[in-house]
Amino acid sequence: MKGIYKVYVYAKCSTCKKTLDLIHFKKLSFEILPIRETPPSLEELHFMLDQVGGRILKMLNTSSPDYRKQKELISVMSDEKVLQFLRKNGNLIKRPFVLMNGQGWVGHQAERFNGE
Repeated sequence: MKGIYKVYVYAKCSTCKKTLDLIHFKKLSFEILPIRETPPSLEELHFMLDQVGGRILKMLNTSSPDYRKQKELISVMSDEKVLQFLRKNGNLIKRPFVLMNGQGWVGHQAERFNGE
């Protein structure tokens, strides 16, 4: 995913707003996508799973009421099934979901933009 600059966000998310403000402040060029309407591809979800050390829970928006409703179902799914489920339910993905120059992370991580 080298050279890709994408950020998936939810418009009402304060954490997403912080990341977008930083991107604009640093004058970086990102493709900004609405995570609920345009969830990350399965390839991007697999990439992110690698980036978070295979810990699928790190990719989930566990504070969401939608997550709490689906928690039991998700807990018995294989990682592959969870990724497929996330592909169809972008609101369950922790955000912002950032892909930048061969790296990926979820949540606001300002330090990741140093040197850019």
